[in-house]
Amino acid sequence: MIPQTCARRDEHLGARARHADLRLRRCSMADSISSAEAILKSVVAGDRVLANPKPTWNEPKRPQQLHATVLKVNNRTKKNGGPCVQVVHDTGRNGAGRIECFPPSSLVALRRLRLRDIFSTSSEPAPPPPYEWFADPPPPPAPGLMRHKTKTYLVSVPSNSGEAWSRGLRLPSYALKTRGPPAGAATRGAADAGVRVPVLPTLFVPGFPKSATTWLYTCISDAFTPRKAGCGADASTWNATSCPNRRFLLTPLTAQRWVRNEFILESRKETFFFGGTRQKFYKPDLRGLIGPDSAKGALQGEPPLWAWEHKQQRLHRSQKAVEAAQAAARQSAVKVRTRSALFREIQQRALFERLGKTCSLSRDDLNAAAALPSSGNGNGGKTWRDSYRHEFAKYPCAGDEERERKRKRKLKAKGSGNGGVEESSSSRRECLHTACHHVVRGEPSTATMQCSWEEGVHTSLKRNDSYCVASMLPYMRRGEYDLLVGDFTPNYLCDAEALPRLKASAEDPDALRFIVVMREPASRARSEWAMFALQWAWDPINEFGTSFATRVQQMKACNTTLFRNIPLLKSLPTHELASYLQSCWNYGGALMYATNSMYSVCVLHALRHFKREQFLFLRYEDMMAMTSSALLRLIGRFTGLYAGDDLLEQNQGPRCQPASRKGGRASRTYDTLSPEEKVWYNESSKYKEADRETLSALFAPYNQLLAELVGHEAFAWAN
Repeated sequence: MIPQTCARRDEHLGARARHADLRLRRCSMADSISSAEAILKSVVAGDRVLANPKPTWNEPKRPQQLHATVLKVNNRTKKNGGPCVQVVHDTGRNGAGRIECFPPSSLVALRRLRLRDIFSTSSEPAPPPPYEWFADPPPPPAPGLMRHKTKTYLVSVPSNSGEAWSRGLRLPSYALKTRGPPAGAATRGAADAGVRVPVLPTLFVPGFPKSATTWLYTCISDAFTPRKAGCGADASTWNATSCPNRRFLLTPLTAQRWVRNEFILESRKETFFFGGTRQKFYKPDLRGLIGPDSAKGALQGEPPLWAWEHKQQRLHRSQKAVEAAQAAARQSAVKVRTRSALFREIQQRALFERLGKTCSLSRDDLNAAAALPSSGNGNGGKTWRDSYRHEFAKYPCAGDEERERKRKRKLKAKGSGNGGVEESSSSRRECLHTACHHVVRGEPSTATMQCSWEEGVHTSLKRNDSYCVASMLPYMRRGEYDLLVGDFTPNYLCDAEALPRLKASAEDPDALRFIVVMREPASRARSEWAMFALQWAWDPINEFGTSFATRVQQMKACNTTLFRNIPLLKSLPTHELASYLQSCWNYGGALMYATNSMYSVCVLHALRHFKREQFLFLRYEDMMAMTSSALLRLIGRFTGLYAGDDLLEQNQGPRCQPASRKGGRASRTYDTLSPEEKVWYNESSKYKEADRETLSALFAPYNQLLAELVGHEAFAWAN
């Protein structure tokens, strides 16, 4: 006898292609059924079950019963083991639970998990909430923006008092005493003025997702460009001699996408190189991050920072390309669209040529890398430069003798010469920088999932080969440029490994700057759920209350002692605090609705590695109420980036105006939601309001610790 999961259900609210089952849970869990087939038909995502797993050879001491939440039903054939119910149970690595598939006969239905049940110390069921899931949804909100209004902490600075940078602006009260970077903290380059070395990122926005980090990246990366800083559009004038005392911002570049018949060399918002994901991109030698020197192998007359110019600026630098475009324009029979296509093709071919020369290395390049001077930072005696010097020099050219012999043996084994594949320079596999990948059409050995342009290049430009670049950073000599490089990965702060890696890799750890934006915890959690459940369909549980409670339960199961004993966190040694993050925070990754809103644990760990003055903490509610001038002046003060009146005048448009202001980015309104999304959104809003006390009880101690760490009551979100 298997207890029934659901005896009464509303009719289907509508199906969408990306969801297998998008029905709301509107039933009681009291009846029983007598077959596994019935439970397969009735079970939906979010149902709570008790699983009875069988011990396995690698887990002989496995618990006899596991509390779990249903994700979906897998209707597999008997050949593959029969149908099963995919669940995520509370035990598992990194506080994210563990996903398994159990036969329906091994499951026992329980009442749905609610946040109040998690805090209940009694064995008796918790009283029902003051609402029912099957009740009619609340009326839609008034037309306009879907944003919860909270108190802001902005104050007006008089024009005749305070520090010069803040006069006449409305700024957060807790940011009025923001200090600038220490003298000489700019990127200095190598000790030897004649050596060109990569400039590592020193400006980070390490947390938190769904706190307008993407909007902030769009604003900063556009506002502090060399052109808007007054250095011009031509990269040849971006140096410190032609443009003194105007520090600008660059971001890592990547060349991996083919979009709209165009190969894109684009800015990289999130590198995830130092952490923030289960994928391991970090290598101590940093070669995968720094990429090739854009000045190496560049066309004659190209400035070292040509890759960061606008593509039209790069094109016009090529005399042959300009002449070809002008000749095409003079042909009256050629339509405008045709001329544009020809112009794009010329630009693309020029870009391919430049990337090929930039990525290709010679033994002279490797010997030069081996000759880089060594330096120490007091942390073991070695820096990233030492690793770069030794490891890069040992990197073997892919065209060495042994590899060449293997290639010839494979061709000989085919019995038909080269097997119908034209032997090109890539067949000989010349030596490339490790951040580059040479893809050749027709050679499977060169294929990679990172490059999404191979067929497009071949079809549009008739090219059989090109270069895919994972990352590219600017290189500089000492004093050559006055610039910063930014990395806007919002998951670093809650990854216990990321910040120690940043500190160990930095030439000067005290020069690093972190902008941390935090949002009212419950609102941030609901926003993340809406993105992953309604927009991206990553979360199959389309009820915010159930999905959120599941994550809280997983966190509680991960470490019951520290779950509610928040004061104990401050006394934990750094290594134990890091272990707690590693065990229960899942690298600060996606779907961690609860832990990603418990900011204080991540901030506490960060302050164990860096000084308080290296952080600019901002509340989302305050940032979105600021003007663009106030925001840019504050960021310029904190980072040392140029924020003069001429730069502020150029950034009065929508890019740096908060979304809540006229002329800002259009926000998603209630009317734009689908009928199903309206129901889910209303239910989540209803849950948040009904369980406000429980949510406050969950986040209050974490917020109180955060206010203590930051040094201002605003971060307690008491109002």
